Amino acid sequence: MSEFNILDRLPSGACVLRDDFTVLFWNARLEEWTGLNRDAIVGTSILKQFPQLEEPRFYQRLEDVLKSGLPAIFSSKLHKYFIPSLLPDGQMRQQRTTVTPLHKTDPEVSLALVIIEDVTDLTKTVEDYKAMRDSALEEIKVRKEAEERFRTAFHTNPDPTMIERLSDGVIIDANESYIARTGFLREEIIGSTVEELNFLVPPVNRNQLLEELQKNGVINNRELQVRQKDGSIITALTSICLFNIGGEPHIQSISKNITELRDTQKQLQSSLKEKEVLLKEI
Repeated sequence: MSEFNILDRLPSGACVLRDDFTVLFWNARLEEWTGLNRDAIVGTSILKQFPQLEEPRFYQRLEDVLKSGLPAIFSSKLHKYFIPSLLPDGQMRQQRTTVTPLHKTDPEVSLALVIIEDVTDLTKTVEDYKAMRDSALEEIKVRKEAEERFRTAFHTNPDPTMIERLSDGVIIDANESYIARTGFLREEIIGSTVEELNFLVPPVNRNQLLEELQKNGVINNRELQVRQKDGSIITALTSICLFNIGGEPHIQSISKNITELRDTQKQLQSSLKEKEVLLKEI
């Protein structure tokens, strides 16, 4: 039918059906996809050439369009092979099909235009995107779980622990043990620097510690004199390491208060010297 020849210009498959399922037009794209010349199918029932269209999921909806004039869309997810055709690689061409009633020139005859889009590449792109999304969501889930485990371990650690940003020395987090030991409130510590809080007691020098830390990556069991909020000074056995948060280097320090231990050692050493002096006198 010459009035439908314009459909040959479409990049999609297109055919025209009569209400008795007779094919009235079969465009060049469908010839290419199916290998069926239009002369071989025009004037015959599409159900004869493609019997799967007699299945209720296809037939009933096609009949609704042809009888009642209601358009229908056959999604690529549920009806991906409306007119089965192979791609050059042998895979089935995935399709999205729209069936639309045409304006009646003969009140006794109903026509429908079937447009079949090749959505194989689009479907693969969507599937690849979903796979990437699912992979990313799984990675985010794993990271969140790891972060939650780290945070739980961080805050429940009985040893005072503090994290500061390497670039500017700003403290971004401190556990409850650290806050309890120093006597500062959390809001006084978070967002401040070690220098502003005057934690380190000379001759301890933060810059020297940073040089050693960046050189070796870690400082283990270093005795530091640390000032508390009330001005008292304690001896803290401190381990310091570098690690990244969001690609930015940070410093984590874990310390133990060994002031009593050192005081006891000094007392024992003093007592030992006294005994040595007494033994010499005897």
